[in-house]
Amino acid sequence: MIDKADYTEEEILNDFRANIEMKIVEEQLEYYWIRVYTKEEYDIKPGTIVNLAHMPTTETLELMFTNYDKVGKTNTQSEDLEEFEKEENKKVLCLLVNMTDLYKRTDVDLIRKLFRKSKYYEEILLKRKDLKIFTEHVNFLDEKYMESPDNKLKDGLIIEYYDILF
Repeated sequence: MIDKADYTEEEILNDFRANIEMKIVEEQLEYYWIRVYTKEEYDIKPGTIVNLAHMPTTETLELMFTNYDKVGKTNTQSEDLEEFEKEENKKVLCLLVNMTDLYKRTDVDLIRKLFRKSKYYEEILLKRKDLKIFTEHVNFLDEKYMESPDNKLKDGLIIEYYDILF
């Protein structure tokens, strides 16, 4: 037992801090899902890289398409697998965002403010035409790519959406 008269609080804290060793074994990764509600059905394969771009600032964030939303999905607490619906709603895209990477990047200041789970979140009003989603890398300075009348790019497509749930 320590006699309080023999040690000051500062000495105890300094001794405690001196004996601490810290070793980072593995960096913790944080992922977040967003849903994109599209105007039409798209045929995209899981694992496809999808780009989210803010056109006025030319900020681009790579997302990964993982799956479509399920039709008739319910949020019941039942663990009965018979309620699982295999039918997919191809008008709702589920995209995976690497939040750990997003926090480290400084070139996507506006885009990282859109995600509700982000520590940078702010309420922002954007025009739909300023936020593009597409499945290939595009040169933003070349307007012919973004004004394609049939939404076809050389190796990908522009995804027309009506809402994004960040």
